[in-house]
Amino acid sequence: MQFQKILILIFFITSSISAQNFTYEQLQMIKEMSSKYNGNINSKNEILDKNQTIKNDISIDNGDDEIKNDNKKYKISEKNIKNRIEKKDINPLNYEKSEEKLKNISKYNKLQSRVKIKKYGEQFFNNKNQINPYSIPTPSNYLLSNGDKLSISIYNGSTYEHTVKIDRDGKITIPKIGNLKLIGLNFEEAKKKIIQKCKQSFPNSRSIIVEISEYSSLQVNVSGFVTSPGFYNLNSFSTIKEALIMSGGITKNGSYRNILLKRHGKVIHSFDLYRLIRYGDSSQDTVLRNGDTLIVAPLQKEITLKNGDEEAVIYELKKGESYKLLFYLINGINPKASSEGIKLTRYNRNRNIKILTLNLEQLYNTNPKHGDEIEIFLLTPLSAESVIITGNVVNPGKRALPSDKKLSTLLKQEIKRFGKKGVFLDTTNYDFALVKNDNRVKPFNLKNILDNLEDITLKSGDKVFIFNKNQIKENPYIYANGIVVNPKKRKYQYYKGMKVKNLFNIVNFRSEIFIIRDNEDNKNNKNYDIDKLYKLGKIWTKDEYLTENNMTKEEELSKILKREKIYLDKNKIRLERLEDGRKKVFTIDARKNPNFELKAFDNITFFRYELTHNKQEAIISGEVFLPGTYDITNDTTINDLIKLAGGITKKAMFDRVELIRYFIKNNYRQREVKQLNLKEILASNMKILPDDEIKIFPIANWNEKKYVTINGAIKFPGTYAIEQGEKLSSIIKRAGGFLDNAFIEGAVFTREDVRKKQEKRMKEVLQKLKIKSIQLSSASTTFGEDKGDKLQMVAAIKQLEEQANSIKPIGRVSIKLFFDEQKFQKSSYNLTLKENDKLFIPTIDDTVTVMGEILSPNTFVYLEDNGVMDYINDAGGLNETADKEHIYIVKANGVAKKYKKNYFFEDSGDIFKGDTIVVPLKLDTFSNMKMAKDVTSILYQLAITAASLHTVGAI
Repeated sequence: MQFQKILILIFFITSSISAQNFTYEQLQMIKEMSSKYNGNINSKNEILDKNQTIKNDISIDNGDDEIKNDNKKYKISEKNIKNRIEKKDINPLNYEKSEEKLKNISKYNKLQSRVKIKKYGEQFFNNKNQINPYSIPTPSNYLLSNGDKLSISIYNGSTYEHTVKIDRDGKITIPKIGNLKLIGLNFEEAKKKIIQKCKQSFPNSRSIIVEISEYSSLQVNVSGFVTSPGFYNLNSFSTIKEALIMSGGITKNGSYRNILLKRHGKVIHSFDLYRLIRYGDSSQDTVLRNGDTLIVAPLQKEITLKNGDEEAVIYELKKGESYKLLFYLINGINPKASSEGIKLTRYNRNRNIKILTLNLEQLYNTNPKHGDEIEIFLLTPLSAESVIITGNVVNPGKRALPSDKKLSTLLKQEIKRFGKKGVFLDTTNYDFALVKNDNRVKPFNLKNILDNLEDITLKSGDKVFIFNKNQIKENPYIYANGIVVNPKKRKYQYYKGMKVKNLFNIVNFRSEIFIIRDNEDNKNNKNYDIDKLYKLGKIWTKDEYLTENNMTKEEELSKILKREKIYLDKNKIRLERLEDGRKKVFTIDARKNPNFELKAFDNITFFRYELTHNKQEAIISGEVFLPGTYDITNDTTINDLIKLAGGITKKAMFDRVELIRYFIKNNYRQREVKQLNLKEILASNMKILPDDEIKIFPIANWNEKKYVTINGAIKFPGTYAIEQGEKLSSIIKRAGGFLDNAFIEGAVFTREDVRKKQEKRMKEVLQKLKIKSIQLSSASTTFGEDKGDKLQMVAAIKQLEEQANSIKPIGRVSIKLFFDEQKFQKSSYNLTLKENDKLFIPTIDDTVTVMGEILSPNTFVYLEDNGVMDYINDAGGLNETADKEHIYIVKANGVAKKYKKNYFFEDSGDIFKGDTIVVPLKLDTFSNMKMAKDVTSILYQLAITAASLHTVGAI
């Protein structure tokens, strides 16, 4: 017996037969065995647990098969097939071979045969949701069954609670109360009976509550044309539709409209699923009972309907129902479809096919037969009384057929309404157009139609094709050739009236080339024939070479033999054109003949300047800033050459210059050396000849060198040599000017001799004060003089000495710079530079610093509306030792301003970005007022100097 049970378990696990083939007892046994040997068997046929959660289980099925083509998935439907097979009718003259047409027809038929036709209502079974009996109140007419559990609560001073279960005999046993038979009673009747029985045992009870705590399950048999027939365990509230959903739905040959409910061997009900799906009528969806049998009858009458542009759907009709009822079911005929020419395909019993063409009324009067196929066609363009204008027009689309049906009338109506430019695009071909209807194509001259020289009678459904010029003949262009032309862009649009002078603004020229080290002719030869290398394909631009050869930066650099600048000759071009079947060549001087008119398809060759001109050079060396070899023209003078060389240095000697000149004598090139006066040849503006060599000598014993330093937010910071009398604006210009983030208001200019003067002055004053402090400390106290004041003065002088040692003067000169170069050149701040001058340009400083006699010296973000006292308050306020009457603002450029307080409002404009607020120490004494004044003055100077140093930044 044990062996047989194991075999049953193994068969259940490995077999593809579903659980509905076993009896209820067998299922229970299998579950017990599976729990013992291999855990619980999970199945969709399990009894519902009491604690259920709400969950929507809906599977979406789009009803379309999928095929793989070129590693892509395509949904197969009639619409998709047509989109893939049919070509857009843009140009009716496109040619297609006969075999290609046959191939497309075969492909269409093959794909069409694979289209799945949906059955009306089949998607209903995608929703797997069931009723949760615990989410709704128990109906009073709910019929109790064995397995139901009841919860009984009696409140009588204390609480008496007990849960009882209806046994197989239909009874419950309540402890201390007794037995009750409830089978056959509904919930309301059973509740009354239980309460009445409990009151007999508990006459003084205040409240008795009876509830169903757990529902029993029921088992039904689903058979007939369903996906998975068999026995199913369902919850107590299940109806016919739940049983159908659990069985997987109705098969292809099953009826959606004749589902029979059998109870105790008799058919008690017929269920029509269409009423629930289409109208939401659930009155026929009966609650099932344990032991019920549900039978899905076979399909009796099936109709396939394709309603206009909708995909075909299979419907089911019952005996006696007409086609009129079918169209009522689907909400009528498609609004885009025609009620005429309806195709009815009928399959007779003798295996022949009959095709009828009917209107809608005739279809209504025809009795439906099983297997009928109906196709309702869309309204055709003929029905719309319209024609289509397409192609090279502004607004392609349908137009109403004019009353006289003339093409000229249609086009003139359009032009009258929108204007000619509002109808036809600029590129329209007026010499050739077409009218097409089915396979009939008629050409016409658009210009003649508009000029009333010819006309065409249209009919509904005609297509009028307007062509672009480029569809009929090649778009005219000009072809640019030559090494100086970008090889990736040689064709340029031609337009009527195009002239030679226009080419230089249109053609994309290149300014440098790369000679590549992979040609035998240029490996060891430095005299490169650039034009020969160009013809061999060895000339590239940088981007071209990297892109075409797919190389890295390092590989590209290793291949480059030479990088060379090239210059375009804007005077001479060569033009080739075809006239009367013969090739003609012109050499044109663009400067003398700029209005030479071009023609379509002209081939223009541009040249390098060196190829069409003799190269003229001259050499200048010696005391010029940029000595070297320079290109010259026939009009170049000595002054021009010196300008090209950056000008003459201050070391140049004007009394003597050497000129070497070459000339031809007796067919022999000879050299002549001349000693000239530089001032004289500059004054006479001597002309320079090709191959001249000029050397400017330095003044004897010249060794003076002066340098200044410029750092910070400048383009080219560093140390620069200066000339005698050179201005600050000059060095700023030579350093490239200020950066965008330069804070010129805080510029720090320092000078060595000023620093020395400041240092000397400070030492002198401190020395005098030191002597006075010694005298003061040794002198006796006079009448009215406070000894504490004297000691305070001595302490103040000592503090001054310490500060002076920590705060060294830097020789700062307050200046004011401008971004405007010309404005600064004219200002008094454009100082004449001296040896070792330094200029530091800080970057933008968005802060304000507070220092001196305050609670917490600090730096704060600059706020436009804040005044001096706002920043002092932010720093904790003034100390008791602060001199409130002598607060200073040290500006970013080093200038110090005494702060003047307004008792009505504070002027925040006194303070700006990069400024420092200085609160000095107050020396409170009445002894020796003259000395106190001197000490106080130095205190202020030191405080201001410290603040000025703070704005210096990196210096």
